Amino acid sequence: RRRRPGGDGHGAPRQRRPEGGFHPRPRVSLARTHDVVCISDALVTEVKNVLGRPKFRGDVASERIALMLDLLVSRSLHLSPSAAVADCRDAKDNKYLELALEAGAWAIVSGDRDLLDLSPWRGIRVATPAEYVQLIRDRDGLL
Repeated sequence: RRRRPGGDGHGAPRQRRPEGGFHPRPRVSLARTHDVVCISDALVTEVKNVLGRPKFRGDVASERIALMLDLLVSRSLHLSPSAAVADCRDAKDNKYLELALEAGAWAIVSGDRDLLDLSPWRGIRVATPAEYVQLIRDRDGLL
């Protein structure tokens, strides 16, 4: 299985539910089935901070946020990037590039324009969640 950084706060894989909230399960399940989702301490901190923002607190109960974080951390390959990167115009996003290098990733999944504009970065594809799903379908022959 191939590795890709996941769980970023800018464009974590998610699918809009009819009632207006977001449900990450279908895309995250696809990633876990067909790739290895990687995470670092910096990404865990980022996800905690993003999910703690008021715009998410209204849609998602704090118990559910804790469960989502636990699932993300427990089911991901935890890595500690050893190389510093300064290639992204938003310096806060370099942590995703560092993780991708450490993981030997083939893709970074994000909705963040600063990361998407780098694609391909050092041979690593940067894709939106929808693009990632299509890439997996094409690569693995899924319908």
